[in-house]
Amino acid sequence: RGQPNGPSFAPVISRRAEHIAFVSGATDLVTNDNNNVLDVFAHDRRRVIPTFLSIPTNVSGGVGDVVSVPVFYKNGQNIDTTVFSIDFDELCLSFDPNMSGAITFTVPADFVTEWSYNGADKDGEIDVSIYDQVAPRSIIPDGVILRIKFTVTSACLPAPGSVNHAKVGFSSDPPASFGSFGQSIPGFASDGFVRILPGKLGDCNGDGVVDAGDLSALVLEFFDGDDVHPADTPGGTFPGNPVGCNPNQDLVVDAGDLSCTVLIIYGGGSAACTGLSPLTDFQSTSLVTLTIPDQTPAIPGQHLALPVNLDPQGRSISSAVFSIDYDQTWLTFDDADGNNDGIPDAIKLNLPAGFVASAAHDTQDQDGEIDVVVYYPSLTQGTLPQGNLMTATFEIGGPQGDFVAEVNSSLDPRASFGSPSGTSVPGMLVDGSIWIFNTAVNQIFLPFSVDTQ
Repeated sequence: RGQPNGPSFAPVISRRAEHIAFVSGATDLVTNDNNNVLDVFAHDRRRVIPTFLSIPTNVSGGVGDVVSVPVFYKNGQNIDTTVFSIDFDELCLSFDPNMSGAITFTVPADFVTEWSYNGADKDGEIDVSIYDQVAPRSIIPDGVILRIKFTVTSACLPAPGSVNHAKVGFSSDPPASFGSFGQSIPGFASDGFVRILPGKLGDCNGDGVVDAGDLSALVLEFFDGDDVHPADTPGGTFPGNPVGCNPNQDLVVDAGDLSCTVLIIYGGGSAACTGLSPLTDFQSTSLVTLTIPDQTPAIPGQHLALPVNLDPQGRSISSAVFSIDYDQTWLTFDDADGNNDGIPDAIKLNLPAGFVASAAHDTQDQDGEIDVVVYYPSLTQGTLPQGNLMTATFEIGGPQGDFVAEVNSSLDPRASFGSPSGTSVPGMLVDGSIWIFNTAVNQIFLPFSVDTQ
């Protein structure tokens, strides 16, 4: 609020610091303070009023997108009833009460849920009530209690490279109220907003629609040599759209965006997976892991099928993007595609039914690179099991003496994974190698005698 317009003095604090009070001559600490007398302010630190309702600030969409704004409830007490009104920015957001699923309640079935829309309100108002009137009463559970669908209007199209914000908050007339078994409980509600982006989420190729072409565009973007940050997508060999290529809005263009784009295509709107990436997921120590075995033995002239194994660490994984670099000096990869399926015959993928994949040999890479993409093209996405994901067959060269040929994870792009909900899942590809035994050098000659009699 800045500096007050008058002095404050005579502060006192109780022995246990439970009560605090002071006198102030300022007139801007509270509204309508125009009685020209000193004010006494007192605070009971034991009486902390909780915030029960909140709207997030990470929901994003472009012009024309349908965004789903959740209302979260966090129960600090036994609340069985709440009544509140949602105000929203009518210039930037439109609400159609006749749209399918315009408002979806997610509380248990024993609660009575009611809502109404007042289109004449100057800032758009949706009135909501949730209560349990049947004994024994249940308390409202933590989590999302309802979702509201808004359409982003063209009136708030931001300039390229910028973002607009449309407020979605709680009305003060009437303020949100809460009840517990017939008693009124004081509580607060925290406002949120929708981030309006200069593009359409999922439209990686920037043609104005989200379709199969954007899946192809994402694959090109993964391997085009620029960075994984959305702002860098116009660079590299494929000029991706910064907004469209990062539909899950987690600031990393990776496999999660592939899963999210699939959901947008099949789910009918960017609300399918935006604003859902849990930051806490990236603090986990249990990373999804792809592993290439280390020091797999081989001899010159042999064709060795090297496995790549997946450990999801108990997570649901519906997409993966990774690149394998290999030592071209002593390892040769044959990129012939005899069956014309678009994947080199030297690559064998072990995928459940319904998954699709692409694998390509980048002959221009200085250290030999195999690029792999796996995803599930359906609204109800499948998951990859633990075990062998693929094998890559190499012809072994003949070094002078024993030699360890590295088969490593590429850092451009790094291995990434996506969940069935379209979020990015942290993971890694663990490097491996092939230990080449040169039998011509390592022959052992033993003495022997010949009996001529």
